[in-house]
Amino acid sequence: QFGAMTIAGALDLTSTGAITQANGTALTIAGTTRLETGTADVTLNNVAGTPVDPANTLTGAITITSAGNVALSNTASINLSGATNGALTPVTDGAVTLGTLTVGTSGAPADLDITAVGHVTQASTADVLTVYGTTDVTTSTSHDVLLANATIDSSAGLNTFVGAVTVDQARTLNLRNKVDLTTGPIVT
Repeated sequence: QFGAMTIAGALDLTSTGAITQANGTALTIAGTTRLETGTADVTLNNVAGTPVDPANTLTGAITITSAGNVALSNTASINLSGATNGALTPVTDGAVTLGTLTVGTSGAPADLDITAVGHVTQASTADVLTVYGTTDVTTSTSHDVLLANATIDSSAGLNTFVGAVTVDQARTLNLRNKVDLTTGPIVT
């Protein structure tokens, strides 16, 4: 369990147990963050409300090598990649940029629930997002949700949204899916 902590460089943490933070504490990490717990949970989301409070500030890219459920709150934009066996819930006062990311497995679906004050996009056309559960994205009417990673003539690297996709507020919505797309409520 983390207490209040400031790291001027990178955090590279492997644990066989859960990764948590004490109530009322904030993490500040200037470099990249890599978290690995196998199937244990990661809970770094001391959120008293919106905007994020207390203010975790993970400035660099965040990679989840393996974990169960993951809940992250951050005042900085989130650049996130990796794999979870459980649900993934990033909350940020900035944008969310997704690299190659897998949430859940075909045998154990898990949900992706993003809350961002900025755009929700993918880092590049080569990055693939696979969500075996539902996907829920909340942003604002002045920000975009752009999860259409592959070029128009290529289906090889398309995202896979197995469960329903719900978008609660977005200025522009662009989704591409490798399988049939099921949607929940979409508000743009």
